[in-house]
Amino acid sequence: MAINFIHISDTHLGFSDLDIQDAANKNIREEDVYKAFSDSVDIILREKPEFVLHSGDIFHRSSPPNRAMIVAAQQLQRITNVGIPFYMIAGNHDYPKSVFTSPIHDLYKTSDLIHIIHKEELEIIETEEYILHMLPHTNSERNFIEEVNKIKINNTNKPNILAMHIAVSSYAMNEFGECVFPIDKINILRQFNYVGLGHWHKFQHLKKWGNVYYSGSTERTSDTQTGYDKGIIKVSIDKSITNIEFIPLNLRRYDKIKVDKCDLKSREEIIELVKAEAYSSKIHGGLFHIQLLDLPNDRINDIPRSVFDDIFEEALYYSVSKTIKGTKESISIDSESFDLKEYFFSELQNSFKGKELKKVTDFSRKLWEELEEEEENADQ
Repeated sequence: MAINFIHISDTHLGFSDLDIQDAANKNIREEDVYKAFSDSVDIILREKPEFVLHSGDIFHRSSPPNRAMIVAAQQLQRITNVGIPFYMIAGNHDYPKSVFTSPIHDLYKTSDLIHIIHKEELEIIETEEYILHMLPHTNSERNFIEEVNKIKINNTNKPNILAMHIAVSSYAMNEFGECVFPIDKINILRQFNYVGLGHWHKFQHLKKWGNVYYSGSTERTSDTQTGYDKGIIKVSIDKSITNIEFIPLNLRRYDKIKVDKCDLKSREEIIELVKAEAYSSKIHGGLFHIQLLDLPNDRINDIPRSVFDDIFEEALYYSVSKTIKGTKESISIDSESFDLKEYFFSELQNSFKGKELKKVTDFSRKLWEELEEEEENADQ
């Protein structure tokens, strides 16, 4: 008999950025994260799976804000109210880094249908239909390797499902405390009917090792996560056959608009390229990061942020960064606050040292003060 379940991960409840509030004075991006989780639960209730598997980082940090804890409780209750079991492991974000802080996960063990694994050890849950092998995040690398060595399949008469919150091979986030699965043990993954991973924020099938999947996060937490859908995975296992369906979520538009080789383009051409990309889809309420690459030093101020204000008038937020040709230096402009004077003197520090730096800085400051005085007199 086939079993069907939903794999979800990295909901990061409590994440917020931009410090932009809605009419109720709630952080808009934090609310986006809650909505993505709620929409995921809508899908779960529609699909009616036999169980839900969450592979870690339900919260963005181990001490989440009150609202995040309330939303988690509300959504878990929606799932268990219709009789669907919920299994979850702790992730590196939602598990405390200190032994003096207790994991918050036990707060949600309010139902026999909720199973949360966080004790830094492999736990096996066997039902009449399936066997779950659950390995939560482990702060100690030594302990992590010891637990990985315990992973094995003893009963092949039922589907075996492994859940971990780790980096596998090149899929690493380079975060503090990140656990990386040992390459010499990786062939064990092929033996499982399904391996549900958390930590990597993009939906990914690691075909090389079998039915191994990252479901990805349910919302974007940075502009590095643009250009692809976010969602959850519907898994069906019938004997030795595993089928998966990625179900995308409907999120706020979040795009990175990149213009290469700006040194070969006029100001007008650059603006038109940005406009064309922005107008390719709905702008209202969107988030945008404009990257202007390879700008010559003498043209760094030719395109101020304000030239894009009309284009992104209906956006929730947009930022601009400029990269100077021939360098890796990037100047971020989140508002019209680029300070030419500050930039000029920072460049002097990069170009001169010691006595030469003092001499040229003193001369430049004197000259700059004279220019500012002339400007002030002209304004008057």
